[in-house]
Amino acid sequence: MADLVNGRLNLSKGKRMYALLMISIASGIVFFACIGVRNLYYNQLIAALGLTNAEYGMLGSVNGIANLIFYLPSGFIADKVNTKTLLVISFLGLGGLTIWFGFFPSYICLLIIFFGYGIFSIFTFWSAMLKYVRLLGSEEEQGKMFGLSEGIKWGANALVGFAGLSIIGAFVDGVAGIRVLLFFIAGLYIAFALLILFTFPGANTATDEPVNLRRFIEVLKVPGTWLTTLIVASAYMAFAAAVAYFGPYCADIIGVSDAVASGLAITRNYVIAAVATIIGGLVADKFASRAKVLAVYFTLGIAATISIMITPTTLAFGIVTTCLATAFFCATRGISYAVMGEAGIPVSMTGVAMGIISVFAYAPESFMYTMMGSWLDADKVSGFNNIFIWIIVWSVIGLIVSLVTAKLKLGEKNNVIGSKDGMLDPKTLESIE
Repeated sequence: MADLVNGRLNLSKGKRMYALLMISIASGIVFFACIGVRNLYYNQLIAALGLTNAEYGMLGSVNGIANLIFYLPSGFIADKVNTKTLLVISFLGLGGLTIWFGFFPSYICLLIIFFGYGIFSIFTFWSAMLKYVRLLGSEEEQGKMFGLSEGIKWGANALVGFAGLSIIGAFVDGVAGIRVLLFFIAGLYIAFALLILFTFPGANTATDEPVNLRRFIEVLKVPGTWLTTLIVASAYMAFAAAVAYFGPYCADIIGVSDAVASGLAITRNYVIAAVATIIGGLVADKFASRAKVLAVYFTLGIAATISIMITPTTLAFGIVTTCLATAFFCATRGISYAVMGEAGIPVSMTGVAMGIISVFAYAPESFMYTMMGSWLDADKVSGFNNIFIWIIVWSVIGLIVSLVTAKLKLGEKNNVIGSKDGMLDPKTLESIE
């Protein structure tokens, strides 16, 4: 059974904070090779690989398909294997794949690499990481824990992103710069695996409860599973489109250079994201309902995105509005999982619930990048407008579901909020069974 006291891991305050720091940095850099490099250095990498926008987008879609396959089993393995072991396996695997990526292999090999990223960033990492963050804090601390985790993650990514920009800038040949950057990231992955192995707290996060079909069905029957799924899906789909395409929008429509576009992307996606997620999480914990706070963040994100679409594409205004929109969408993503307790999902179901939520919430990732790349190949202006509409539609869905979640108050009705261990009360458990 996991080492829990009052619903959180039995660690000293110092070890809890160190664990939060490590797991948060890990959650950021784990996706840097497969997502960060692809988004931040979009034009540079697409030129180095010699791909079209659609082919480039297919790499993201293949990664999304792999993610979709492994989200659910990641929830089961998170409940049965200790987090520390899974983290070490993840980073060693990612290091090996990124070394291969750095040699710029054939397109087929690139597809295999991006599928492999799904194994080591999702199957052995994703649900284990989310479960660990939830267990680091009590129910009353969920907004702070997830907000701080997201903020630290983006701060770490900002440092790696600017280091990458410096590495690329040091080479006259952009292809050589991208290759050295990938080898640098691979080395970072392997070094982090060793750091986790020797310094990460060894608290037991596995559970003795059986993980089987009956357990899976129990989680499916909890209404909060589906409410949280829609909230996470809405937050991520808006966020993912924003961080992936605001950079090329600044380069192709506003007219900044590729280097400036990458610098702006790092600032938006990581520096602003770090501040927005930390503040967003702390603000959310000041209110009784985090779902209502999410609704406000979604509304602000919608307003910022509409302003990008309907105003002239001037340099200053374009930079300001894309930064504002990114901030709001990072805030929504940062606390989207923090509504699990409010939605009535108990701590004992966290691992399996995370897997189920992720399967459905991130399903559009399996096709969205290829679709958006095709939009841009056909016509950049209309393509970016379609991307902005995508962002707005998902945000509206998130706004509505957040308000519904706040209205239903399932966490209070099921006694998840206010319980010492975050478990369902016996009567509620009987009704599910």
